[in-house]
Amino acid sequence: SDHDPLVGTKLGGYLIESVSGGRQLGVAPERCVVVEDSPHGVAAARAAGMPCVGFAGSVTSRGQLVDADVVIDDMSALVAAICDLV
Repeated sequence: SDHDPLVGTKLGGYLIESVSGGRQLGVAPERCVVVEDSPHGVAAARAAGMPCVGFAGSVTSRGQLVDADVVIDDMSALVAAICDLV
């Protein structure tokens, strides 16, 4: 069956979006990069086995995104951050 063991987890909504997006594209989780501005989204990316760039903008501080692989403050740094992760 297509039962996904991540369904029903506390972060289920985030996990399912990340994992199913990668699956639909035929890309392994470790080859995807998630960009997130919330601690829950970062946790979901980590649980899915996906590298994560945390975006500390006007709402979320760098300290709230410490579990991300890389944290940026400006979207102009996004491409470099992704290239460093893949």
